[in-house]
Amino acid sequence: MRNALILFSIIVSLICLSFGDVPMTVNYQGKLFDASGGPIDGTRAIGYKVYDDTNDNGWGAADPVGWQQAPVNVSISNGLFSDKFDFSSGYQGVYNFGLLFNSGHNLYIEVYIGPAGATTFGECVAMSSPEQFRSTPYAFYASNAINIANLQSGTADDQTLRWNNTALQWQHSDALTNDGTNVATSGDLTVSGNDI
Repeated sequence: MRNALILFSIIVSLICLSFGDVPMTVNYQGKLFDASGGPIDGTRAIGYKVYDDTNDNGWGAADPVGWQQAPVNVSISNGLFSDKFDFSSGYQGVYNFGLLFNSGHNLYIEVYIGPAGATTFGECVAMSSPEQFRSTPYAFYASNAINIANLQSGTADDQTLRWNNTALQWQHSDALTNDGTNVATSGDLTVSGNDI
């Protein structure tokens, strides 16, 4: 059983090491139609703005822009296009990634479409009222979930962490330690479920 636990720990460690930084991009797809309802073909400039609903009352013209991505040329075929949001830059005013996506407010995205070659929002037209942004961009914040700001004082090397939902903090546990070679427990270890 001890060998199985050590093997499991090694596998989990290797898996964790194989992941690099989380890319700060999100895929976005859409479909564009002309005024008569036919699909658009060709190239158009497409840009985006994300608004912070600071009053939590739905999008309004007074809501500040927290992030924007200037229009760039995007290929469109039979009305379909694929683009990406790059959240590594583009923050406006006091906003940064953490402040925008961890504000607790609803966020709204507005899509701008312009002629091929347009590079400013002034050359483009907002497609409709902004739509509420859903959960995918919020997942980026998870890459910061374990950091020095939310670790309990006294946390040290070789300790295993556990989440304390009451304190909203990661806390150390001396019940299970891992020095990189050996996994040890300070009491009985119970494993249930599938065999390893």
